[in-house]
Amino acid sequence: MKQGIIWIIILIIILVIVGVVVSSNNNEPSANEEVVMTATTTEVRLTENQPSLSSVARDTTGTTVVTYSDKGFSPFIVEIEAGESIKFVNESNDALWLTANGHPTAADQFYPEFDSGKSLKRDESYSFVFNNKGVWGYKNLNNEEHLGTIVVTPQR
Repeated sequence: MKQGIIWIIILIIILVIVGVVVSSNNNEPSANEEVVMTATTTEVRLTENQPSLSSVARDTTGTTVVTYSDKGFSPFIVEIEAGESIKFVNESNDALWLTANGHPTAADQFYPEFDSGKSLKRDESYSFVFNNKGVWGYKNLNNEEHLGTIVVTPQR
């Protein structure tokens, strides 16, 4: 009887050890899993299909341009100076409704004025002047998995 109890205890200990090892190995994402990085309260989601951080495109007037495709925003992190404008162009087959991403009760984390006010069809654009310094998240209200971040620095 005592030997049976000892074997049961040993088996339970082995199962616990195996469970800990398996769960600790699951903390590392595979190449196909989503990695979430947080900068202040703005969530930036990096996935295998996400457009890369590329050099910032500018239109003929020198305005920074962010394009929206079926994969999301490109570039999805943009740094500009306060008072500069960004032009968002919908190059996807889906509707794009730009809006601030953050909690509206946290004024230092939310840019309520940033909202296109409607869905933009393919080839339509929306421009916005960012006057407030900070890190501002935004999203497509029609596809909230597509996020972007604007870093607004002081004027030089």
